[in-house]
Amino acid sequence: MRLLRQVVLFCYVLPILGADSALIASLSGNVTAQVPHGKQAPVSRLDWLPAGTVLQSNAKSSVTVLLSNGRRFELGPAASATIGPTGLSNITGSARELDPLPPIPKPAPLAMATDTVAVTRFRGGGKIAELCPRQGMAALAGSAKLSFQKVDGAVAYQIVLEDENGDQIVEQQSVSTEIAVPLLKPASHYSWRVRALGAAGVIAEDQAGFLTLSDEQTQTRQAFASGVRKAMEPAAALALLAEVDFESGLVREAIDGLQAALRLAPQDAAIKRDLDRVQAALAGK
Repeated sequence: MRLLRQVVLFCYVLPILGADSALIASLSGNVTAQVPHGKQAPVSRLDWLPAGTVLQSNAKSSVTVLLSNGRRFELGPAASATIGPTGLSNITGSARELDPLPPIPKPAPLAMATDTVAVTRFRGGGKIAELCPRQGMAALAGSAKLSFQKVDGAVAYQIVLEDENGDQIVEQQSVSTEIAVPLLKPASHYSWRVRALGAAGVIAEDQAGFLTLSDEQTQTRQAFASGVRKAMEPAAALALLAEVDFESGLVREAIDGLQAALRLAPQDAAIKRDLDRVQAALAGK
């Protein structure tokens, strides 16, 4: 049975990276930010800030901000600056520009028109949790995987993956909750469905649509990752890359990266907070 039935418009809710956004790459001590028309509030590492935000460090603090164009600036103790589209302005106190990184990868166009199935519900059946990619997420064409949460009472799972034309790429039954898929086409839409099979038949099911990054997006991601790894300590680099992946819709890669960063820096509160946020997004919370 074809997965692709009716045209719908969907958008997975992820943080929106604007062209003028900036990311807190590192932070020591207490730093506050006042967004345009907003109140002054503390910021943390891996926070996104819009252009027009005023950053302020206290007497024993420092902060490094990464702009979307790759330029990096460090504010030392008792310094302030306004984040602009391409740099900082209104700088007071100690500040310096660091070596730039490649531009931050732009997010995948997660709001898109695609075809997806209207799932038939079975009596007593339920939904399968934590589909990944879930509705509206993105995947890397060369290393995509399908995964989901284990269902109590299931003895096997039926998985079907189709392209945007309705042609089946995968149709298999498995006892595993994660399967690798063949190479996918870049910049393409896909739909997939999983059904949990119990002794009496289907006991739970769900479906989702996702897209793959284009070749250009993948190359930009690779260049950014290479630059970050050269410029930062391993744990900090992994966490920063994971945050950018999450922004791009690559939730699986974001979780893997944050878990790897946490193994290197198990007491890092910013990494723990970000991992909780990304896992909550995967669970639909």
